Amino acid sequence: MEVKYKIIEVDTSQHSIVVRYYTDLFNEDSLATSFNPDGTIARREDGSPQRCQTDYNINIWKTDPAPTEEDIKNIAQSAAPFDWFKLKHDVFNPEIDTSLNVVNNIMNTEFVAIRPVYKDNSSPIEQLTEQEIENMINSLSANTSNT
Repeated sequence: MEVKYKIIEVDTSQHSIVVRYYTDLFNEDSLATSFNPDGTIARREDGSPQRCQTDYNINIWKTDPAPTEEDIKNIAQSAAPFDWFKLKHDVFNPEIDTSLNVVNNIMNTEFVAIRPVYKDNSSPIEQLTEQEIENMINSLSANTSNT
């Protein structure tokens, strides 16, 4: 799956851009969210849809020095919703079970969410393993017994 993107708007007052993402399977028209009263897709001057599900407003935090074209492309690329498109592709694929039937067993049951512990506070992607937690506890225990 190849995720494509294009910048469709710039807002200098917010120092931001609107980036549209799409794929071959989920093209701009299939992602459209703005429609005319007759049900047809509302279109921009260039013929593309007025709005799509994957139109992302992205603030450009770099100001001094001003961002280069390469900076802007890197920022837009890094915001691409790869996982969202993978999910959309999987849901569209009849060979992949995306029914979520397992949810029926836990529907309307209350649970308590526990905040996960991360290796690095700035990176919530990698959770600590049980072994790493145990090692940290052992390390803390060893440090307190040495004092």
